[in-house]
Amino acid sequence: MSRIAVGLTLFILAAAAAEVHLVRHRLSSADASPEELRALLDRFSQMDRVLGDGAYRGEPYTIDEKTVRNSGADTYGAMQYQDSAGLPYQVYIGGAIANQESFHAPSYCLPSAGWEMLSHDSVPLDFYNTGRSNPTMRRLDMQYGTERLLVYYWFQSGDRIADHDLVVRWYRFRDLLSSGPLRPTMIVSVYIPYAGDVGAAEQRASKFLHAVGPALKRAVQPEPK
Repeated sequence: MSRIAVGLTLFILAAAAAEVHLVRHRLSSADASPEELRALLDRFSQMDRVLGDGAYRGEPYTIDEKTVRNSGADTYGAMQYQDSAGLPYQVYIGGAIANQESFHAPSYCLPSAGWEMLSHDSVPLDFYNTGRSNPTMRRLDMQYGTERLLVYYWFQSGDRIADHDLVVRWYRFRDLLSSGPLRPTMIVSVYIPYAGDVGAAEQRASKFLHAVGPALKRAVQPEPK
């Protein structure tokens, strides 16, 4: 190998080592402070309890700390809404500051709890205006015994949305390499039970998602100051 090639190789290795050092340094200083966690929790806890001009009424529900920690989140917000027929709709937001681990998405958690995945695909996230073009989310059709459930979820960092955790981790890696702020990352998931066939479930899902969309946006993506 020529001296030029050796020098170029050494330069690339040194640059890569510098980048790794930078990422490690930023990760080591990115632990969630009480203030940052409180800000996330405050936003999550202020989600509207009445949606759609009274069509849905909700209350927060709690999840044990170990489950939240194992999910990859630093803190969370969870609401259960009911419509006039008494059908439940659950909303969960997990937020992380450091986020050195992947979030445990419903596509992993539900099958491990015994749910069968009948179908999964990406669908337009058309009820939630982020300013980004053509965002998508994941849609799961799940079954456990006689129960069926539609699940919609996506990942978010700032106004950047992805339907796969690897993409949002790439966003975070780019933030780590830059000198800009380390934006919290989120997972947003909505659980809608069947009542009738899949067509009826999807119609109810669409109606609820459009009703809850503005509340989710305020919780996850606050207006810039």
